[in-house]
Amino acid sequence: MSKVATAGRSRADRDRCDERGDTLLEVLMTLVVLSIAVLALITAFATGVSASADHRSLATNDVVLRQAEEAAFYQIQQQPTPFYKSCAQPSDYAAVAYGVPSGYIVTMNSIEYWDTVVSPAGFDGNLTNCAVDPNSPQLISLTVKQVANGSIDTTTFVVDDLGAGTASSLAVTSVNPSSAIQGTSNLALALSGTGFASGATVAFSGTGVTVNGSATFVTPTLLDLNVTVATNASVGTDSITVTNPSGASATSGPIFTVIRSTPNGMHVSAMSGNLFFLWPVVAVSVEDGNNNLMRHVTVSGAWSPSSGGGFTTSSCQTNSSGTCYLLYGFLSFSLVPGPVTYTVTGLASPTGTAYAPNSNNPKPPTVTVNIP
Repeated sequence: MSKVATAGRSRADRDRCDERGDTLLEVLMTLVVLSIAVLALITAFATGVSASADHRSLATNDVVLRQAEEAAFYQIQQQPTPFYKSCAQPSDYAAVAYGVPSGYIVTMNSIEYWDTVVSPAGFDGNLTNCAVDPNSPQLISLTVKQVANGSIDTTTFVVDDLGAGTASSLAVTSVNPSSAIQGTSNLALALSGTGFASGATVAFSGTGVTVNGSATFVTPTLLDLNVTVATNASVGTDSITVTNPSGASATSGPIFTVIRSTPNGMHVSAMSGNLFFLWPVVAVSVEDGNNNLMRHVTVSGAWSPSSGGGFTTSSCQTNSSGTCYLLYGFLSFSLVPGPVTYTVTGLASPTGTAYAPNSNNPKPPTVTVNIP
């Protein structure tokens, strides 16, 4: 009798089947999937490299553009002999050296002018209107081209004629400090206005006020001066004239006062006393015989009681308002039970001449501060 074959395979049959490995179709499918993945990685890498190159190119172009702009701005406006020209055309600035690396070309495309004839005012290329204010600001357009890839970047910047200043823009408005006593030397002044230029000169209308050296150009609205007021300088209020290198000039109104050095009738014109956070403070004002407030006058005197703790001052020097302040000592309220009095005993002018305080105003020159 024959045996019937079993439905299942034996362990040996299964082992022989496993040893056959993957089929050709499975290998091909695996290779296709791996190829697609590798291709995607290569594409992403190439895109990243290209984007990085583009970014480097843009960054380099921006640096070169700023370099060209700064070089042009300096040469046209700021260097000792600037190239600035009234109502200029791009060809007028052909001498500008941009200093960009090789492989780049810089072109000055256009120049527009600040036009005050039109309303509202603005930049345009109207040469006819430019002639109305020929030293007006200029809006310059620059283009930088990278030869290798043809990329182009453009920038604009504004230049002005710091060496000219126009009659319409130049003005002298104020000076600080606004007064000085005869015999004052090396006095620093800050002159304010508009349209000032580097190399501008300054003159005072009165005799005896001399500018030491040259005015220092700070900005188009500020000049720094150092002046000497002669002992015989004319007393009164002077006007000040500023003249730019172009010849344009402007004169202020009466803004700087020369005070007589011998203050006939110099006196204490006012005194007041107050408590500042329980700290007695006395204010003393000084005038000359013509009732002009006097600065740089040394006021000396004495407190009674004489000691009020730390930070007590018995002398001071008047400021530009003709007033100075004296302090009676911190925490004096805990040391002194009653009022304190300050009496002026002497005044000294900036020239060193001493004067006794005038007893007519006030009478006597003393003030009392009550401490609670």
